[in-house]
Amino acid sequence: MFRIRENIVARKIHNSYFLIDIEQNYSSDKCILFEINEVGYCIWKLMERCLDIDEIVNELYEKVDREVDKNILTKDVKEYMLGLMQEGFVE
Repeated sequence: MFRIRENIVARKIHNSYFLIDIEQNYSSDKCILFEINEVGYCIWKLMERCLDIDEIVNELYEKVDREVDKNILTKDVKEYMLGLMQEGFVE
């Protein structure tokens, strides 16, 4: 199961979605924003509810066109979450 790191927040700014590490050392009042799309933000919000991958996939499947293959959706969610892990946003 993936877990969001405590120092990471998600924010919507002008119709774009970002992950921000609030523990970064911001010199010159600059910070690094990691942009995610709307589906990525939806997954993030589901992770905040401590849902596991299967629960996240089921929730997404209910929200998207039923023509989406659930196995492909599961694969895509896992790959996305692994990417978040590689970037240090989840454990």
